Amino acid sequence: MSANPVTQSGGIYTYNFTAGMNQAYANGQAGQKEIATGIWGMFGGDGSGGGNITDYGNQNVWRPTAGTNGYLKADYNLNGQVENKDTL
Repeated sequence: MSANPVTQSGGIYTYNFTAGMNQAYANGQAGQKEIATGIWGMFGGDGSGGGNITDYGNQNVWRPTAGTNGYLKADYNLNGQVENKDTL
């Protein structure tokens, strides 16, 4: 999620998450990592927050909350639902 409201221009929304850790909600503490000097990237599906995508996140983060609603750690695509689409 972005740290700031996203505006649209001509029906298109753009937002640069790579500019710094303050671009992501909560200052990127759980969602971003500096992948090169001055370039930030977002973790993809790291439910445990350990910096690696492993089966631990699937077994201990996703499975226990599968089928629930909310912006939870296992809601990897941030659509407000923990569902099978999050594991793809």
